[in-house]
Amino acid sequence: MIAALLLVTFTEYTPSARAEALLSRAVKEEVTGQEHAHLLKIQSSGVNCNVVVRHAVAVVSASNSDQSLCGRLTTNLHDAGWNWNDLLSARSFKQWREGLKEKKDAVRKLSDATEVTTTTIHGPLRRATLRVRSIDYQAVQARFVFASGAEEEQPEFEVTESEDVPQEISKSDPAPAPVMPEPKTLPPPLPVIDPMDATEADVRLALHRLGADKSVLLAVNRGPDTIHVTGVVPDKAQADSIIGSLSSLSHVETHVAAEGEGGLSSSWRSFQGDAPPLAYDKLNTLYSESPQARQRFINHVDDITQRLLAEARTRDSLLVLANRLLSQSEAEQLKLTLADTESSMAADLGSLAFALQPVLEPASNPLTPGARGLTSVQAIRLYDLVHELVFMNRANNRLSLEDTQAQVCRLISGK
Repeated sequence: MIAALLLVTFTEYTPSARAEALLSRAVKEEVTGQEHAHLLKIQSSGVNCNVVVRHAVAVVSASNSDQSLCGRLTTNLHDAGWNWNDLLSARSFKQWREGLKEKKDAVRKLSDATEVTTTTIHGPLRRATLRVRSIDYQAVQARFVFASGAEEEQPEFEVTESEDVPQEISKSDPAPAPVMPEPKTLPPPLPVIDPMDATEADVRLALHRLGADKSVLLAVNRGPDTIHVTGVVPDKAQADSIIGSLSSLSHVETHVAAEGEGGLSSSWRSFQGDAPPLAYDKLNTLYSESPQARQRFINHVDDITQRLLAEARTRDSLLVLANRLLSQSEAEQLKLTLADTESSMAADLGSLAFALQPVLEPASNPLTPGARGLTSVQAIRLYDLVHELVFMNRANNRLSLEDTQAQVCRLISGK
């Protein structure tokens, strides 16, 4: 009886139990559907993005807003399936937390509020903190950390609310707030235009026409006032075509060379392992009579995963640009290029699913690619997992063969 009492007491006071209880109470007390305009003040690494929300729509305040930060947050919210109204919502926080397969909770009591922090190693949103006021259980502050490339974390976003709405916003018509789109739809626009967006759009459209945006060895990097196109391409003819196509664009620097010319190198670093692949025994069985066929299979898989990386990177950039330039002349061309990129990604996911099927059985039978494609973060993860499976593994890798097979299947199928 004492043991049972201790068990109940312990369970009630674990961080997860306390987090669940606090969020449930905050959801019960949450005020929804605010009619008045309110300002979300978002800060990260010393820069700001001010977003006014009114009647479930949002518009960026031109005053004291960093366009790059606003654009990055728009993309992060889109990837995570959140919108602007979710940022200070106990209900949305609770729903996100309950959907996590793995999580760690922490609860911190302050003088006039309580903070719940939930951390996970999966998904685009890795850590979220919600501060709830003690007197009425209303959310007053939130902090978010999103994943970026190579499973690294971006700087933390801090969100607070104010009713001090800027004058230029209160007199203007707001634009639709970002919401989670259906497959192959664009995230809604925010009306903040950077003059460099049009230049980047011209660069990406030119590279797509030349078929150069499917190479992971070629990168488009954007500085404050210059766009850099760098890397290597298969032959000199394509290098000359890229240089010629971009030479008329101002604020664009192009440093592209053909493979073997020397002098230039790509920022891309291919997978490096130091142990046998996880599917070593399976590969030996499949290709016991032909080492050459095994090498052709590995080369084929490597080509597809690299191409998927380039396509995902291009898709992410096109989504952001199409969002920003929705009212510009380049918008329709960007949409067509985005659709073409997504179509190519779907075809490559199908090819990869078909090629890996013998290695993945019985993890998936048959494996069907998902309709939503991959983000660049997901494509990097898929590249690493596939190479650990069939090419080389890392000696310190903690994933088993079965875990790796399952993760590869989830990424390809979009589950």
